[in-house]
Amino acid sequence: MYRAVGAGPGETVTYLVDLPLPWGRDTEMTLPIEALVSDAWDVAGPKVNLAIAKGAVAVAASVAVAVGLAAWWIRSKR
Repeated sequence: MYRAVGAGPGETVTYLVDLPLPWGRDTEMTLPIEALVSDAWDVAGPKVNLAIAKGAVAVAASVAVAVGLAAWWIRSKR
């Protein structure tokens, strides 16, 4: 699933970066952006989906508690 930097299909982008010795100033670095984004999404996707699911459960539970408290409050005022 993981590819070395500089490997993989898709578009590449070249940057001029300042690296420490022995490379030096304005060294060209070419990155396969499409492959890097794809790999990152493959790794982060399940965690993002789990976080969304947990957030949905928390919101649903909060709404249920709020509705329950509102119903109790309305009944107690009668």
